[in-house]
Amino acid sequence: MNISVVGLGKLGAVLAAVALLLWEFACPFTVRFLKWKLCLGDRSRSATASLLVPVAILSLWYAYHYSRTGYIFGNPDFFHYNVQATLSPLRILLAWLIRIWQTFGYMHLIVLTLLMTWAMTRPALKDGEVERQRIEVPVQGIFGLLILTYATAMAVVGGAVLARYMLPVVPLMIIIAVSTLWRRIRMWPLLIALTDREHRSVLHTLGIAARQIVLNPLIMSACAGALAAGLHIRLPVAIDNTLLFLQNAAAPTALFVLGVTVALRPFDRVPWEVPGVIAVKLLIHPLIVADDEAVDVRLGERHGSAGGDGQ
Repeated sequence: MNISVVGLGKLGAVLAAVALLLWEFACPFTVRFLKWKLCLGDRSRSATASLLVPVAILSLWYAYHYSRTGYIFGNPDFFHYNVQATLSPLRILLAWLIRIWQTFGYMHLIVLTLLMTWAMTRPALKDGEVERQRIEVPVQGIFGLLILTYATAMAVVGGAVLARYMLPVVPLMIIIAVSTLWRRIRMWPLLIALTDREHRSVLHTLGIAARQIVLNPLIMSACAGALAAGLHIRLPVAIDNTLLFLQNAAAPTALFVLGVTVALRPFDRVPWEVPGVIAVKLLIHPLIVADDEAVDVRLGERHGSAGGDGQ
């Protein structure tokens, strides 16, 4: 309980609460005069009043601090370093730019920001006939408001422009960026992997992906089978019979598992790729196989007739 109260009384919680409270009062005017539909909807008075809790807790702490020390915001040196010495227009502007960089570009975040900006130029993807949904615009507006509030407040106060002061709002930027990539780019997991600080380069990331592909058991078994067939390797009878047994059981087992999986999974709509897969599997693939068999028969007939003429 004490930890919760202390957390609500921190300056960061107060900034967020005050920003949200002011936005609740200002948002109806933006709808009326600017026609911006950025309001989250009607909120109860108790929910609005709850935003004053962090302000009340911090005010009580300042009152207690004043009663014990005679100062409200700490000793005069502390107040001078963190507030009075920072009230320079040029310093505030430079600090604000640094805060924006710490939110959107610091520690590889610039890669995620650039990818998000590029993704915004592409249309939204569709799952079947349904377009992938964005984070609601009012929610994105709240995220942007909190980021702007923190960047501005931390540019005005605070002697040291430390990146950790922006940690409360950096996750909001990451949520918007990842949501944008998911909504507009099919290979979004690979793009997210490229922004990981532990991956030293793009080649390192691609190497990890290639290693995972090569070490896949299905791919390894297929390559081993192709290699054995190409080199005409004959296995012992006991091993060959065991592999033949597993081969004959693989397809029925896979179909059974697939059927159970599909039966237990809610199926609201047909994915867009299903018709194409069905066409390839039931039409194109049989035609290719039939054509290959016809070619083999013709080659066999020619080979047989050539052998007969030689005799």
